[in-house]
Amino acid sequence: MKNAHYTHEFLCKSCGQKTTRHTRDKSPPKYCSPLCCQKDRIGYKLNKERSLKNILCSFLKRVIKKEGCWEWKGYVDKKGYPILSSRYLKEGRAHRISYILYKSEIPDGYFVLHSCNNPSCTNPDHLRIGTHKENMQYKVKCCRQAFKISKKKQEAIKILIDSKKFSDEDVAKMFKASRNAVDRIKKYGSLNRLAFSG
Repeated sequence: MKNAHYTHEFLCKSCGQKTTRHTRDKSPPKYCSPLCCQKDRIGYKLNKERSLKNILCSFLKRVIKKEGCWEWKGYVDKKGYPILSSRYLKEGRAHRISYILYKSEIPDGYFVLHSCNNPSCTNPDHLRIGTHKENMQYKVKCCRQAFKISKKKQEAIKILIDSKKFSDEDVAKMFKASRNAVDRIKKYGSLNRLAFSG
C-alpha cells in the first residue's frame, strides 16, 4: 500500500505567504521554501535597529569621510558606483544605503541622484531622490546623456585612433564622446547604437 499524501494550506512562518503543499506528513510545513527556513534560523533575523547599526558599521569601514565627496575604498562596479551588500536592506549600491542611513527610506521607483556628478560619492549631502525622468534631465543638463555619433565622426575617430598620434582619452574629448564609444569604434570600426558621454 502506498504512503498517504496530505494536502496542507498554511501560512509561511518567515514570509507570511499563503502556500498549498502536498506532503506525507500529517502536520503542515512551517515554511514555503528552504530559503525561508534558512532566514528564520536563530541568529539570522535581526531587529531593525540592530541591522541598521551593523550596516552603518560596515559602511563606515569602507568610506573616506572628508570635506566634499566621500570616496569609497570598497568594491566599485564598472560604472563607478560603490557596492555594499546588505541582507537587511536588499540594496547593492552604497550611495543608496548612505541615503537610507543618513536621510530616509527610498520610495519605490525612485532613484538616488548625485548633485556632485561623482558616482563613487557617498556623502548624503550630495544625494537626493528623484524620478527616472529627473535623472535623465539632469544628465542632459550636465552633458552626460547619450547622443548619436554620425558615421562621418565615427570615421574621423577611427582615423585618429589608427594614426596613434593621440590617446583614446584625447580623441574622446575632441569629439565629446565617451571612452566606451571610442573603444567600440577602435575595436569594431563603428558604432551601431547610441554612444554614451560621461
